[in-house]
Amino acid sequence: FISIEAICPYSLMGITVGMSFTKAMEVLEEQSISADLDYPTCKHYELSENLSISIWTDDGKTVSSVSLFGDDYN
Repeated sequence: FISIEAICPYSLMGITVGMSFTKAMEVLEEQSISADLDYPTCKHYELSENLSISIWTDDGKTVSSVSLFGDDYN
């Protein structure tokens, strides 16, 4: 589990905290296999068999948090 906090300047797959939530969804839809969680404040995308990414928004407009989840990655 890797999380990017609001104070962190790093980008995960081109997604950064503070960017447009809609734009982040567009970027992830282009790079993912499927989206399996579709809430107004959270979107979850499967990137490969063992890797997925989730993005959250607090205000419905900008990305507030990004998390990468992986199985078998130690």
